[in-house]
Amino acid sequence: MQEETKEETKKEAVTPKKQGTLIRYAVLFGIVILVNLFVTYAIQVAYPEPEYDQFCKAEQMNQVYADKQVCVDNGGQWNEAMGEGIAKQEAYCNNNFTCSKEFDTATSMYSRNVFVVFVVVGLFLLVGSLFVPGSSLIAQALSLAGVLALIIGSLSYWSDMNDILRLLVLGVALVTILYFAWKKFED
Repeated sequence: MQEETKEETKKEAVTPKKQGTLIRYAVLFGIVILVNLFVTYAIQVAYPEPEYDQFCKAEQMNQVYADKQVCVDNGGQWNEAMGEGIAKQEAYCNNNFTCSKEFDTATSMYSRNVFVVFVVVGLFLLVGSLFVPGSSLIAQALSLAGVLALIIGSLSYWSDMNDILRLLVLGVALVTILYFAWKKFED
């Protein structure tokens, strides 16, 4: 009978601790996700992403230009006839050639600017987490949020980066994480 009581006591003692750990991790990851969602939506509100129809108007897209010079004068690209027989393609005007290039340029610039914001916020969170007094949970959450912000920022602009910038970003991220680990987990 006493053994059963000891076993029940052990179970009761372990369960709250496990629940506390689970709750701690839930709060930790909740903070990490919410911080990055906040940054993402703050960027969207303050700096909206370019939209295709801002650059390529419907009226321009619906025009049919049969003449090369008129096509080019209106921002299009003339494509000469190609092929023969059944596979023959008639000459046509790509109406959205110029506006699509402008849209691609604006989107690339937007991605670069979002990358810069996420990197700055990520570094701020990492460094700031070193100075949070009193709550290891908040310090850990801010540091993880900073790492995630760096990842999100890099992924948003990665395809537009040149190789030297990629190397620089990875080098700075590596040095920052190593420094953060050294400061935070000194022996």
